[in-house]
Amino acid sequence: MMPSTRFAGWDKGRPVVADVFDLGRPAQGAATAGLDVVVALATSAGGGLLTLDPTDGRAHRLTQVARPQRSCSCRSGDLDSRPAWSPDGRQVAFVRATSVFVMAADGSGLHRVAPASGAEDFDPAWSPSGQLAFVRSTRAEAGFDHTIVVADRDGRHLRPLVESSRLGYSEPTWSPDGDTLAYLGGMSRPDVGGGFGLFAAPLRGGPSELLFSAASISSPRWSPDG
Repeated sequence: MMPSTRFAGWDKGRPVVADVFDLGRPAQGAATAGLDVVVALATSAGGGLLTLDPTDGRAHRLTQVARPQRSCSCRSGDLDSRPAWSPDGRQVAFVRATSVFVMAADGSGLHRVAPASGAEDFDPAWSPSGQLAFVRSTRAEAGFDHTIVVADRDGRHLRPLVESSRLGYSEPTWSPDGDTLAYLGGMSRPDVGGGFGLFAAPLRGGPSELLFSAASISSPRWSPDG
């Protein structure tokens, strides 16, 4: 995984320069006490999450993880990644190894969301009402089964939103009204030797709608008016 940029700032009065893999920004109007960017960084020794004040580069460390001697070989890597602010700016969801975690904006109250034995969870996305959607991958007889699940921020009321697939899902993103979840899914397209589709799933349940397909798709985002 290649870093998206370089981070230069301060942590407890000391300069920090590291590779930054993910940037998470709060929803419009979120109350984040001036720390309105959360970054996931990686160094040779390990990594973690920082909140960053963009006005002066001052950083506050939320998590710190040492780089393990043996990699977990999981999709999201061994370090904390994929940070995402809750709509009210009071919590951060992120991925650590094979699990989705949530903590308060100051790093307290860390907890794992809806743990399941043998599952790998990744790509958390907050709904406008504060629910979490994420991809869950479980080992099958031949490969892995993927689904997208929705849960409360404390992990309760977990339910699958889309049917299981061996072709994989990624990058769920909520519509502004919270009624629809867009996501990417692998497809079997002989004309392009594989391919991906952009799908939309209604929160109330029911089949997903294929919106678009191509050999490669990434980073779906909703417009403000949906």
